[in-house]
Amino acid sequence: MFIIIVVIDPSFGKELDAFIEYTKKDPRLVIAIKAVGYVNLYYAFLVKNREELREMTGKIHEFLGKAVIEEYKIEVDDMIS
Repeated sequence: MFIIIVVIDPSFGKELDAFIEYTKKDPRLVIAIKAVGYVNLYYAFLVKNREELREMTGKIHEFLGKAVIEEYKIEVDDMIS
């Protein structure tokens, strides 16, 4: 599992909304939170291997590419709860 914390440029609202709609269709995206404040997007997804990770991040980049100001990736080693 990967958790991504992102700062999205507010002027890219249309792209962010399109990404949120996409998260509802791809079962690998297990959570997406559109938030208020500086850090305004959180999402998490499941992938089987590095190849699927590249495919997933490429697809997300198609939606958010230039909108991303900052991005932090957290690879989850173990889920506690």
